[in-house]
Amino acid sequence: MKYFVLAVVLIIPIPIGCGDVFTFPVFQHFSACPNNPGLSIGAEGSFDGGSVRDNVVWSGRGRLWTLYTGAQFGVPPYNPTIGIAWSKDGCTWAKGEQVIVPDPAVPECAGGVFSPGMYYDAQADVLTVAVSCISDPAKWYTGPIRIAELQAKANADWASSASYQWQNGGRPVLANSQSWEGEQGVYAPSIAASGSNYYLYYSSSSVGTYQTGIAVSKSPAGPWVKSDQNPITPSDTNCEEPAPIYSSSGNVYLLCDTVGIDREGANIFSLTGTDPMQRREWSARGVFDFPDRTSWSAGEIGSQSLVELSDGRVLLTYNGKPAGTQSDVRAIGFAYLAFQNH
Repeated sequence: MKYFVLAVVLIIPIPIGCGDVFTFPVFQHFSACPNNPGLSIGAEGSFDGGSVRDNVVWSGRGRLWTLYTGAQFGVPPYNPTIGIAWSKDGCTWAKGEQVIVPDPAVPECAGGVFSPGMYYDAQADVLTVAVSCISDPAKWYTGPIRIAELQAKANADWASSASYQWQNGGRPVLANSQSWEGEQGVYAPSIAASGSNYYLYYSSSSVGTYQTGIAVSKSPAGPWVKSDQNPITPSDTNCEEPAPIYSSSGNVYLLCDTVGIDREGANIFSLTGTDPMQRREWSARGVFDFPDRTSWSAGEIGSQSLVELSDGRVLLTYNGKPAGTQSDVRAIGFAYLAFQNH
């Protein structure tokens, strides 16, 4: 596979003090957790003994939580499933068990589940989880990938696999159907809410070009209607695995990978209007290169997730892998940052 690298990075982070404190047109005061990676692979033969990656983070019930992709192997057939972990401080994490596994009753999702997204309704205490799913565990990257959903009801034990119930009979709620979406399918869902609407952000790719689409629903469990303006990101940014955050300041930001363009950072977009379904209302803000470039993440950083805490700080998660390896053995790091004042 060949990669093409752009000669110019749009915006470069500028150090303003210590080595882990940076400014950027969106972020400031980036500080990686000193014990990174916060989540590493499990014991050989375990569900996450090959790789941990592609996670989503949220705050609820007085803790921080993450659902993460655990691969049994770092090479095909991978056997991806989803595990859970929790934390009090965002840096030190305790692993739970494997909580979401493929649905053998639905052929489209019988081979593997990975790259989870979620929406937590704190008032109702209902957790909705969207997952990428495949029919063949060896085709994690080639697909076709579809998106299915599960829910954990009020008072459910999030650390128990019995708590997660498939929605729509376990059948996918989103598949590739628009002309820009390639044969790889649709994957890496993220769910956000604004007003009375819920928005599902997702990835697709075609001939090495990665872009982000969006769909809307009146429920976090769908049904979902795709925007007729998709994709909402331009082809030259290679925006994959979108991670939106709706900040308390009213600003909406979108982070996503920079596939083949910058292996050290993330694309940053901001919503300049009020309707995220409209492509013209998204503005590219540049590429943010992560200061956390130690041995565990020197090869590549990607797959972000963010949650804003009550004190205004933002917890950011991302996965990384060492330099010089062809396998997909990855770990997950955590960092705190703050939004710039606008």
